[in-house]
Amino acid sequence: MLVATALCSVLATRVFVSFESRRVKIVKTPIAAVEGRVQVATLQDPRAAGLSAPVAVIAIIRNPGGAPESLSILADGRPVCDVHIPSGDVKRVDCVAADGWVPRADHIVELVGQSSGWTLEFLELATHHGSTTHALPFLILPNVEARYEQPGPAVMAAAWLLICVLLLVPAATDWHPAGVRIHRVVSVGVAGLMASMVVSPWWSPYLVVMPLSTFIKATLVLLASRVWRLSVPVGHGVRWAFRNRPSWQPMASAVAVSVIVAVVYGAVARHAAREFEGNYSGLLRVSESGFDRSPLFTGREEVRDSLVLQPNEGYDAQFYYFAAFDPLMRRFRSSPEQYRAVADAPPYRFGRIGFPWLVRSVAGGRWDRYPAVMVGLVLVGVALSAFVLARLGQEAGGTALWGLMVLGVPGFWQSVRLALPEPLAAAFLLIGYWCVRKQRIPLAIAAFAISLLIRETGLVFLVALVAFGAGAGEGRRGRIWLLSAALPLAVWRVYVASGLWPDWGWAGFFYPSHNLGIPFQGFVGLWFALMRGDYHPAVAELARAAIWFPILIIAVSALSVGLMRVTSRFIGAAFVMYALMALSFTHPNVWGHVGNGQRVSYEMFLMLALASLGARQYSRPRRAAVALCWGGAALFILYGAHDALSIREALMPWN
Repeated sequence: MLVATALCSVLATRVFVSFESRRVKIVKTPIAAVEGRVQVATLQDPRAAGLSAPVAVIAIIRNPGGAPESLSILADGRPVCDVHIPSGDVKRVDCVAADGWVPRADHIVELVGQSSGWTLEFLELATHHGSTTHALPFLILPNVEARYEQPGPAVMAAAWLLICVLLLVPAATDWHPAGVRIHRVVSVGVAGLMASMVVSPWWSPYLVVMPLSTFIKATLVLLASRVWRLSVPVGHGVRWAFRNRPSWQPMASAVAVSVIVAVVYGAVARHAAREFEGNYSGLLRVSESGFDRSPLFTGREEVRDSLVLQPNEGYDAQFYYFAAFDPLMRRFRSSPEQYRAVADAPPYRFGRIGFPWLVRSVAGGRWDRYPAVMVGLVLVGVALSAFVLARLGQEAGGTALWGLMVLGVPGFWQSVRLALPEPLAAAFLLIGYWCVRKQRIPLAIAAFAISLLIRETGLVFLVALVAFGAGAGEGRRGRIWLLSAALPLAVWRVYVASGLWPDWGWAGFFYPSHNLGIPFQGFVGLWFALMRGDYHPAVAELARAAIWFPILIIAVSALSVGLMRVTSRFIGAAFVMYALMALSFTHPNVWGHVGNGQRVSYEMFLMLALASLGARQYSRPRRAAVALCWGGAALFILYGAHDALSIREALMPWN
């Protein structure tokens, strides 16, 4: 009881269930003191208007002189703190602005010293001083006033009862002595961390708190031996069920593979979000100027404040996000020219409406959930793709491990890091194909229709299946019915074009994306840019990726021709067609950034995965070629891609 009460006291005082994180970087480039003073206005960044007291004032000050410097920091004329900078030193200063601070846009932060020999390197206003990103993350807040939502009485009562129940379970006795010692050491560390959080306001100027997820993980570590003892009968029950219901095992194996894939990609998404303090809107790359000029958000400061905005033009996911606010294009029906301020190419962006519809539906129309839902749906896409490939692999006489091929699709890593829906489109394509094999034609039509509304390039897959699908078990009549899956896409495109007709005319029906040319033309343009040294000269990683990835595409394209006669006619035809598309992407529309090429070539790797399921029937040289292509894809993802280092950091944090 005492242990449960002690843990729940930590839960009550140092755990939050909700915290609105906000960091506003006011000064990013050094400012030299003039007459011993540096003055900074917050009007340059409107996000500062949403900060309420207490506000963490974080500054980095350089004193290159030969004498120490004493400075005073003021916010709106009120003293915040005094600091001392030793000579020749660079110091980070953490202060708190509380008294007199009210939410408004025109704050003035001043640093006043005795001389002009110092420089303000960095200045940030934030809701917290910092955070950690390791296995047990926590936040460091100003020790002035708690501005976070704490667990309610129901959570407290449930936690106390669950901990008491776990404490009544005897500790495991079958652990290896080394495991027992390791658990004791780790438990001491976790208990010490929790104790330091409790006493943090008394021995430091900070209040250290943790999210509910960290508390749960820490509690499970402390009670691990009892949780293990409790899990033993559960494991026996699962094994008994599999022995008596052998048909369950293949499905369970496929689910396990899909969970592994989701966890791996989820780790990458979470690692990418840490750059934005866990705010998943940062992955959407929403442009600050694009948001401000969009008439959808006029007067919507609450939406603006919830986003991490980019100083550049942003990226494609922002247009899916914008479309989720007006998924039927009704807001400016009488003045369609305004959609030019919503998206760079409205016929093209709103033509792929499936993802915004899913986002809005899953989020229940709650705009504050859109970014997290977008990321979540992309992870659902990779998990579903892995599940279907695992089941197809089992049906081909292999194991569920074939589903792990999803990890070798280079484009999916980009999609997960940028909240883009290619994995979701791929998942519905695979689900449709699986339903066709199971003679579930209505379900297949629905899956294909959703996929095409997300990304219309799935038409190649559908047409190849209808034209060359004989031998997969589906009837000719059913395959012809599959073409009706394209009707929702056609109807929606007509709807979009008719709404935009006064502004776009026929271009609303047939918007030229200029993404496809003749084979190898885009590679030639890319290679010339590399030889001239003007392909992102400041980012060596992009040049490296631009050398690696075209070689990989050419190798996989050559393999598609080599497998065309030995794999099924449908897979062979679709594989070759998608490979031809990948060879024909243009420069600079696609190859202006190698990440674009990774994303839009995902279908070629999807077909490589389907073709690989029949590898048992191939000759040894062909099997070796398949293995080499997957090995090349894995090496590119981990060492050749422009974001390979970030991916390795997410997957191998111990390095």
